[in-house]
Amino acid sequence: MVRGSRPGGRVRSVPDGDKVGSTAAHPATLAFCWAHVRRKCFEARQFAPACDEVLELMGQLYVIEADLPEWCALSKEERPAVLAQRRATRQQHSAPVVERTLQWALAKRCEALKRGPSDGTTCATPTAATLP
Repeated sequence: MVRGSRPGGRVRSVPDGDKVGSTAAHPATLAFCWAHVRRKCFEARQFAPACDEVLELMGQLYVIEADLPEWCALSKEERPAVLAQRRATRQQHSAPVVERTLQWALAKRCEALKRGPSDGTTCATPTAATLP
C-alpha cells in the first residue's frame, strides 16, 4: 500500500503494485502490507511446505493486532493515549515476531541460494515458489 499526503492533509492509499506518482509536493511512502505477503506465502505452501512456519508467525501478528484498541472513532483528545498504547504493544510484542519472520525469510532465501539454479528447483528470478 502506498500512502502519501494530499492537499488538505488527507492520506492517499493505493493497493500494492498500483502506479502512483510521488512528487516533492506530494511525497508517497511505501507501506508494506502483511496481508499481501501472507497471501503469497499461503499460495506458495503447495510448493514450499516450510511456508507453514512463517504463516504461523504472521498469525501471531494478527492475534496481537486483534487485541489492540481501536482508535478511529475516538476524539482528538483520546487518540494520543490509545495510539501510544498501540505503539508500545507493537514494540513489545509485534517487533520480536517481525524479527523472527525476517530471520526465517533470510534463512530460507540463503538455503535457496546455496542450492543455486543448477539443482533445477530454483528459479532465476526470486519468487515465493523458490522458497524451500
